[in-house]
Amino acid sequence: MAIQFKAKLWAGMEGKNWTFVTMPQNASEKLPKRARIAIKGTINGFAFKTSAFPDGEGSHQFMVNGTMRAGAKAAIGDTATFIIQPASDTVEFEIPSDLSAALKKATKASAQMGENHAESQSRMGSMDHLGEERRDAHSPDDKDHRTPHQRRQAPLRLKPERRDHFPAAASP
Repeated sequence: MAIQFKAKLWAGMEGKNWTFVTMPQNASEKLPKRARIAIKGTINGFAFKTSAFPDGEGSHQFMVNGTMRAGAKAAIGDTATFIIQPASDTVEFEIPSDLSAALKKATKASAQMGENHAESQSRMGSMDHLGEERRDAHSPDDKDHRTPHQRRQAPLRLKPERRDHFPAAASP
């Protein structure tokens, strides 16, 4: 599904050489979604791949980098011809055989580590109750470590059975 349009290149920031193009709305509507989308195509016949982003005004825009401008023989203010289509975000590559072998060994080691980790977790499960006792052991000497602003915004909420452990405080 090729989408063809003409658009003017514009500068994003003064003096930064950032160049963008805003797609005409009828061309933008042909894209499959109103979100960031990978695209590929040509600018004045020069091939490129980039991402188009919604512009908040019903269209998409994308950056035209220096390589694209040079290849297209286009500059800020020029109108260029674009032919684009959605592209895959998937990066395809071939894993070298030595890396593949190392990853297979690592997978075996990882599986063994997983077994050891599961065994450790089951042993640790029997000690879970220790943390609960510690959390419930409040005393009147416990300090509220929040800032004064945090204390004003959200007064300390205590379990009803623990209120007697703290000095009287203003009710919220």
